[in-house]
Amino acid sequence: AAGKDNTSQMKQINQILNNIKELGGEFKETSNMLWSELESYRKLKMQYDEALQEVEKEITYAQIISSPFPADKKSYPVRWVIVLLSAIATLFFTIVVVGFIESKKK
Repeated sequence: AAGKDNTSQMKQINQILNNIKELGGEFKETSNMLWSELESYRKLKMQYDEALQEVEKEITYAQIISSPFPADKKSYPVRWVIVLLSAIATLFFTIVVVGFIESKKK
């Protein structure tokens, strides 16, 4: 009885090996396609969840827009400060240039 069990097991093993030989490439290709589709599904599911979360979120801020009104005092640069700074800068630059020219003459 043990010999008969061995031969039936050998036949089953040979049948499995033949199936692997015949359909192994097709199985591998199908398996690769399945993994690829699972990865695509995971990416799409993640995008879907993010979009769903974006749509369902509660907006908790508000923008308050007030009417424009004229300023109480002038907001332009003060003219006398600009003139004073320009005059001081010109005086300083002139002194530097004259000093440079005088040092070259000596």
